[in-house]
Amino acid sequence: MKQLHDFKIEFDIKFNTYLQELLISTNEYNPDFKELGEHFYLLCQGGKRIRPYICLLAYETGGGKGMDSILHALFALELFQISALIHDDIMDAATTRHGVSCIHEKFDYKQALLIGNLCTVWAVKAMNGMQETSKEILEQFIILLEETNIGQMIDTALLGAENITRDTINRSIELKTARYTFIYPTLIGFSYAANHSYDEDVIIFGHYLGSAFQRLNDVADIMSKEEDLGKRPCADISECTPTHLLFAFNEHATEIQKQTLQKYIGMKVSDEDVLEIQKLFIESGACRYEKYRIESLFNNAESIIKQMNILSIHKNNWLDCVTFLRTKLHNL
Repeated sequence: MKQLHDFKIEFDIKFNTYLQELLISTNEYNPDFKELGEHFYLLCQGGKRIRPYICLLAYETGGGKGMDSILHALFALELFQISALIHDDIMDAATTRHGVSCIHEKFDYKQALLIGNLCTVWAVKAMNGMQETSKEILEQFIILLEETNIGQMIDTALLGAENITRDTINRSIELKTARYTFIYPTLIGFSYAANHSYDEDVIIFGHYLGSAFQRLNDVADIMSKEEDLGKRPCADISECTPTHLLFAFNEHATEIQKQTLQKYIGMKVSDEDVLEIQKLFIESGACRYEKYRIESLFNNAESIIKQMNILSIHKNNWLDCVTFLRTKLHNL
């Protein structure tokens, strides 16, 4: 099994061909879609392809052989991810994604909303069109779509809300990240391999790694440079998004630090503002504390993999996933 970077290179060759086929088919309805399709294609070049990689890793761990056997299922997972990102950018009023203009910025909100919806249709079509897709697998994928949207609805309802608890944030993370990014892609991969021996371990592992993944993204949102993040930093501050990192700040910051941060909440921030916000999270100790919590989640995920009764080569591949994310944490 290739590591994530090598997988992305091979996957993208096949995925780009598939995207072009979809766009050609769409252009047959209306040639005016060509420019929109070209920008959509450009937007699709970004992304790490984590979800299809996790699915393939589970498939091969369960005894399956090769990417091509479940290729359209991998396409389906990535297409829904793109759909979710397009809709996220609309809700967040973002300007860039993966270093290029968001579709609603380049064109308009209506076209962005519709092509995001179309991506979800393409995802279901890709999954349903595979002969190997059983009713059980299709149901798993539909639940993935449903729970991700519900998780996003919970997350959106929290924007600017009062009396938010860590438990509520955890529920949102479980639905929109842990199950979406790790648990269901893994279960789908094992299901294609007709191997259900690891379901319980997968759910526990996915919970730990998914929680770490989301909390890592929240730290990256504050602490990354725009060129590394591919979008404007501190979006969670501008959008009043409650996160564990913000909880940590409120627990560790002085009253003066809290008052200073408050003036940025809900505001569009400048480059100078970003530097000031980053300084607040570092000097308050919130960033250090949250990194420690994320590290603990990575350790828990590793423990689950080490106790699984799978071949060493597969065990090492799963551990490499944790190492890849841990490296991102250490680079922040």
